[in-house]
This record gives sequence, structure tokens and C-alpha cells, in this order.
Amino acid sequence: MASQEEEIENNPDLIKEYTDASKKGQPEKSLVNKILPTKSLTTHKQTLLETQTFDCETTSEFIRRSKMEGITVNSSFAAVCNIALCDLLREKEIQQENYVISNTHLIDMRRFWDPEVAADNLGCYISLSNRVFVEVPGDVYQERLGDWQRLEVEQGRFWVVARAVHWGLHQLLDSKDVLRRLAFVTVCMKTSEPHIDRDLSFNAHGDLSHLFAGRRHLQATSW
Repeated sequence: MASQEEEIENNPDLIKEYTDASKKGQPEKSLVNKILPTKSLTTHKQTLLETQTFDCETTSEFIRRSKMEGITVNSSFAAVCNIALCDLLREKEIQQENYVISNTHLIDMRRFWDPEVAADNLGCYISLSNRVFVEVPGDVYQERLGDWQRLEVEQGRFWVVARAVHWGLHQLLDSKDVLRRLAFVTVCMKTSEPHIDRDLSFNAHGDLSHLFAGRRHLQATSW
């Protein structure tokens, strides 16, 4: 993607085009920053790892319904996270008719490679996606997430959000200039531009260890 990065860095018109695109749908201020203000660089950083395990019945139904709606499980899960974040905003007494949450996703760059090339290369190749702004209605889900029957009662409003997440991501992935768009994000990361600031990021790749093992005629001998 180096050639695309160089093309963007040397083309002010492209930089403006993708900068404007990155702001499309952006709210005036990030709601998340109101409850999680950016700390000083001198502040000691802390990371909280929160885990959640779902039972087989809930997981199977979630996958089944996602397929029925024609969207990926990743998009459905991202919708759950967006709604949960809005739940947190409401707990902090930020009440709105609609909430706009910025999302990014980690993209497996192998999807753009020739299959033969992908099969002969080891390692994990990912890129951060451009921002997607997701609008979540304030009444999409009034109760705590986790009760599948309550989601069903919400007259499909959850799946409206899930489809919006899916559409936003796949509009990027299916665009003709997707590699240039992803290269723009890399350029922004190099220069610390704010056009990639986001409320939520998603990585749904799971266990990637098989990508580091010897494949076909290749054999990993040392690390």
C-alpha cells in the first residue's frame, strides 16, 4: 500500500477529498469525550480488560438471525457494542433522541491479495479502516442488553442499527478506491491527524496463529 500512501501524501486534492469524507456524519462534539475525557500524556495509563461469554443457545440464535438479516456476525456484534455505549451515555445522564458513535474496524488486507500470493506469505496484515459514523436511536433498546427476547420485542430496531453498521463498513470495502482510502488512514496515523479519532474500534479476526505457521512449501524454522 506504499504507492497509495505516497500518492496521497503528494496530492493535496486527494487529502482534502478524504478529509472531507472522514467528517461526513460527524457530530459537533464527541459524546464519549464528555464521560471519558482525554487524559494528559503525563497521566499514568490504565487498561481494563472486560470479558463476556455467551451461552450456546444465545450464540446460535445470534448467528442465525444475523444470517437471516443478511449481515455479518461482526456487524451485529458491533451494533451491540454501539448500543451498549449509548446505554453508558444514558447512565451518565446524557439523554438524546439519537446518538452518533464513530466506529473503525481492523481490516484483513489479505482480502485484496491474489489467493496465490496470500497462500505464500506468513504473518498478519491488517489496516485500520476509515471512520464510519453510526446513528443509534435513543429508544432502540431501553433495557439492559443480554436478554434476546427483549431484543425481539423491540420491533427490529436493533437490526436497523446492525444493518447500518454493516452497510457503512461494506460500502468502504466495496469501493473502487478502497486501498487509497485505507492508505489515507495510515498517512493520518503517521502525522497524528484527528481524522481517525473514534469512539469504538473492532477487531473480529479471532485466532490468527495459523497465519504464522508454515504453509504449503514454506516452513517456519525460527522466530
